[in-house]
Amino acid sequence: MSERDQTVRGGDREPADPPPGWAARLLAAGRVARMATVDGEGRPSVVAICYVLDDDEAPGVLYTPIDAKPKSTRRLRRVRDLEASSHVSILVDRWDDEDWTRLRWVRARGRGVVLEPEDAAADAERRAALGALRAKYPQYASPEEGGDGVGAGRVPLADDAPVIRVALDELVGWRFAAEPGDEGGTEDGTEDPAEGDAPGGDR
Repeated sequence: MSERDQTVRGGDREPADPPPGWAARLLAAGRVARMATVDGEGRPSVVAICYVLDDDEAPGVLYTPIDAKPKSTRRLRRVRDLEASSHVSILVDRWDDEDWTRLRWVRARGRGVVLEPEDAAADAERRAALGALRAKYPQYASPEEGGDGVGAGRVPLADDAPVIRVALDELVGWRFAAEPGDEGGTEDGTEDPAEGDAPGGDR
């Protein structure tokens, strides 16, 4: 069995059919993603991120915070990279050591920008993103919001935390096989040649 990746494109890209529902759900429900950025010389960097997805309009907008986990500076490489190039790629996957028929992933591409607390025009959007992040991740909740504060693995998300906003313009999903609850698509396991990837789910 084999299924081609299904892609949705926005912005000035050519239109395409939306990805299947399972891929969109995987992106929305994922607890951790990998975000890739590039610097001014085209050198890539990848980092694990917490995030929330606003998918009111496909393919959606993704938000990830610059939080208070130990860092030497808020001027992180991902922030510096976005100043050089706004291009971002996000990967969310499901891995199973025992049963590879459960493997699947969704890749999102888009343009990123940092929403700073000093930016009054974006403040409402930034604060809404912080609220959604606190709701998704209990570790981000302050004591006033029901969290335990610093300690016990908690890192409250400050009201002045910058947030990276990624406007998605492309989603690609791959799965080894369909599962109960999936819908659409009858073939699994084949990459879309237009994406330039090899058969068999090679990323």
